[in-house]
Amino acid sequence: MTTYRIDVYTPPQPSACAGTDANVFLTLYGARASSAELKMASNGHRFGTTGVDSLSVHLPCLGDVSRIHVRHDNTGVAPGWFLDRIVVRNEESGREWTFPCQRWLDRHLDDGEIERLLEVS
Repeated sequence: MTTYRIDVYTPPQPSACAGTDANVFLTLYGARASSAELKMASNGHRFGTTGVDSLSVHLPCLGDVSRIHVRHDNTGVAPGWFLDRIVVRNEESGREWTFPCQRWLDRHLDDGEIERLLEVS
């Protein structure tokens, strides 16, 4: 098993709160394997308000991670969320991949989508 650290960045938004009350999920796609859908734990706080939310998971070696599917379930009082980027790091090899987004996942903003397929930059 390989340890992956996943850092999800939500920037401060001056005109609207960029964090979400919804449950956030992601799936990693690598050259060798893909992960199951992972739930980002919020520990009872509004996801995204700290600027970065992190998750460490033990997975089979995925190889080079090339895509991430990220979504939320549109629950809560304010489910809309602005996602800046996701950074994935293989803690054993030190390899790191960045997935820029810089878009809303919100039924009422941007294109109305609450899920994104992100490619590595």
